[in-house]
Amino acid sequence: MKGKTYRFCEKPVLYPFGYGLSYTDFEYSNLKIDPLANDKLRVSVAIKNTGKMAGDEVAQLYIHQAGQTAIKELKGFKRINLKPGESKSITFIVTKEQLKRYDVKKDEMALLPGKADVLVGTSSADIRLRGSVSLR
Repeated sequence: MKGKTYRFCEKPVLYPFGYGLSYTDFEYSNLKIDPLANDKLRVSVAIKNTGKMAGDEVAQLYIHQAGQTAIKELKGFKRINLKPGESKSITFIVTKEQLKRYDVKKDEMALLPGKADVLVGTSSADIRLRGSVSLR
């Protein structure tokens, strides 16, 4: 429903999709987007606990494609536990099926060619890293 979920909401909300509290802080870096065979994408990112306490972080991967009504769509998430100062890399694999959108002309799901934005963050409102990939 337009305006009723994180996929379409453009105004600030009190608790965005994926919102959570932590006793520590995390830093995101080193976003890599690699096309794989069979129209898959490998998205990797490094996460570091920059706080003084151990904690869990749930990294979320969103995709946005120009011309689509959804602002962003969740395509994956990973929970990791990090000790203070510890850093880990995580990897998401995004399949062709996950990248398909509804094609009005064909009346079916299809991979729509064009630029797709890859967004990684802690919630739908807290995107830490951005990149893009060309879909064919």
